[in-house]
Amino acid sequence: MSILSTAQALQLAVSSVEQRSDLPPKTKAQAIKLLQSLEQADWHRSWTKESILEALNDYKQRTGKAPTVTSLKEHGMPKSVTVQAVFQMSPSLLLKRLFPENQKQRHVNPTLSNPFGFETAEDWLNCFREQFDKHKTEGISSRRYNALRDPNTPTWETIARHCKISTWTELIETAEVKYIKHQRAAAAPVRITGCKSPYLEKLEQINAEHDRLIQQLIEFTDERERKERQWALEHRQWIKMV
Repeated sequence: MSILSTAQALQLAVSSVEQRSDLPPKTKAQAIKLLQSLEQADWHRSWTKESILEALNDYKQRTGKAPTVTSLKEHGMPKSVTVQAVFQMSPSLLLKRLFPENQKQRHVNPTLSNPFGFETAEDWLNCFREQFDKHKTEGISSRRYNALRDPNTPTWETIARHCKISTWTELIETAEVKYIKHQRAAAAPVRITGCKSPYLEKLEQINAEHDRLIQQLIEFTDERERKERQWALEHRQWIKMV
């Protein structure tokens, strides 16, 4: 004996109700409508990445246009919550990546996208050099740069984008700016007669530890940003493979 799927069982139930002559017409119509609504729902179907992609491509071939989030409500299409669960991303983002040629191109006002008045990459880099040199004594990093920069100056991401640069490290190298190495300034010679002050030794130890922690913080921040960029790159590569 063959095993029926849930969808086949629902179709069989609809056919059986349609053949019943003992049911009142109104009751029969309500039963058929309810069974058909269950048949059209996708709760009984086990969606995978492959079957979702196949359904989206079939929709485009059948209708001649790319599917939208609204299209996912139609019969035979995976629901938005299903796409979200399977691909771990919003349906709108997935559809944009799968069908980029169908996305509407928005007109961008160049004045709004560049309110700073810079015309060349060198103009953007000069702004970055000025702000970097101004605040580098405060332990500069990509996040601290954005926090410390003067009002009405662009973030480092905006500068990098206009210079076709993707990372903070690359921007540092292109702008040819240098970090200040945190070294304790040499103290003026102190002549102590009789004995050496324990308070002076303690103060020197505290200053040395402070400088070491500051340098360690900068190195840790740079390393974390490097790992975040690496993760983002691997994520984009994975998306391209989907």
